[in-house]
Amino acid sequence: MNQLSFYQSSKAFDLQAIQLYEKQFSNNPIYRSFCDLVHKHPSDCESVIEIPFLPISFFKTHKVLTGNPECSHIFESSGTGGKTSAHHVADIEVYEQSFFNCFEFFYGHPNQFAVIGLLPGYLEKPNSSLIYMMQKLIEMSDCADSGFYLDNYQKLHDVLKRREQANQKTFLLGVSFALIGFCRTISKLIAAYYRSRNWRHEGAS
Repeated sequence: MNQLSFYQSSKAFDLQAIQLYEKQFSNNPIYRSFCDLVHKHPSDCESVIEIPFLPISFFKTHKVLTGNPECSHIFESSGTGGKTSAHHVADIEVYEQSFFNCFEFFYGHPNQFAVIGLLPGYLEKPNSSLIYMMQKLIEMSDCADSGFYLDNYQKLHDVLKRREQANQKTFLLGVSFALIGFCRTISKLIAAYYRSRNWRHEGAS
């Protein structure tokens, strides 16, 4: 099945999803136990909406794995709600291929962009899957403007403005509070700039 037919055909997607459901049911003991508790079985499943989803809380209390592979990476949640959840990854290349294919499908190759992360709080989490993904996309972009900008709002503003004027593409990913902080800070700087210009103009006249 080619990529185009996979995305355009809901029946094809359902078939692939149900096959994955059957594999997880057969090889993932935690997921199998959950399905048994909620009385769900692949033989009764006809569409993706009938596939039971494992609650995220299970990743805080159990090692959720299909089979018994060696884990190359363990990603952890931010832990803002208390105990962190853990995502055990058997093959990191599958994860990398997944987010790369998704990015390329919707936006194009990362090397067409400056990839910028505004993710304060996440950079302090060495096992964050979001930081791992962004770091890889930054490397793929091969652009000097790409990187994590933290709270250097003035530099970020200058980069965004310069690239827009040069008609260069930018992919900016940020958490909501950081994006709001960036907009508020830049708005204040712009307002202060125009106030100073008006003051100088009035003084000169």
